[in-house]
Amino acid sequence: EAQALADAAAHEAEAPSLVASPTVRDWLAEWLTRKRATVRPQTYFAYEAHARLHIVPAIGHVRIDALTPPHIDTLHASLARRVSGTTAHHVHMTLKAALNGAAKRGHRVSNALAAVDAPHRHTKDIETLTRAEVDRLLKAAYGDPLEALYVLAVTLGMREGELLGLRWQHVHLEARRLVVATNATRALDGSHVLTAPKTAAGKRTLYLPRIAVDALVRTPRAGDLVWPGPDGQPMPAQTLFSRRWVPMRKGARIRAVSFHALRHTAATLALEDG
Repeated sequence: EAQALADAAAHEAEAPSLVASPTVRDWLAEWLTRKRATVRPQTYFAYEAHARLHIVPAIGHVRIDALTPPHIDTLHASLARRVSGTTAHHVHMTLKAALNGAAKRGHRVSNALAAVDAPHRHTKDIETLTRAEVDRLLKAAYGDPLEALYVLAVTLGMREGELLGLRWQHVHLEARRLVVATNATRALDGSHVLTAPKTAAGKRTLYLPRIAVDALVRTPRAGDLVWPGPDGQPMPAQTLFSRRWVPMRKGARIRAVSFHALRHTAATLALEDG
């Protein structure tokens, strides 16, 4: 009986499939629909952008069982002309995850991806502010509604989402501490919501330097969130960057660095201070 079953299985495997394998475009659409319900919104947004902007335009018409190394080379060449090595690497890994998902669902999948190395990720130099720039920032931010946000970023290294998700109930000025317990993220419907930190280590208690306590005391209270948007919901990160940080940076005569550079600056200054 075992031999008969083995022969039947071998025959079935060698026989042509009655159902054609989907194209990369069609499988990615199905795979993204499944992923939408199982991964964090930011992860889904990244997968969707990789598929829509890069994978589908380059190789979306090819069946997943007919992919060849030259097809992958075509994708990589397109990426090399348009994005950084790190983004190209992430796109490659998204395609790999999607094809692995197809195999788990029983689709026949080419192993072309295994024959081509993933694009090399380029390590960018970490940008930090000088102490002089930090001093100019603190002076320029004094009295601004977001003064304490900049202070917490540059002294404690809090992340953008942690700052935008900070609630007054987690700020304890008399004890000079705050609890990082929520993170502001963009939901799948485009709204901005509060979520728990991504990892257990993300929820933590931070002790406030006097400059941070003073800045928080000067911060106007307009609801549960320390820095709400106009609708009372978390302020969108793009609003913080384009409408608040860029004018503040220019006013403080600081180089064109991202808001995230404040987090790196906090770590660098802490190391320099022992």
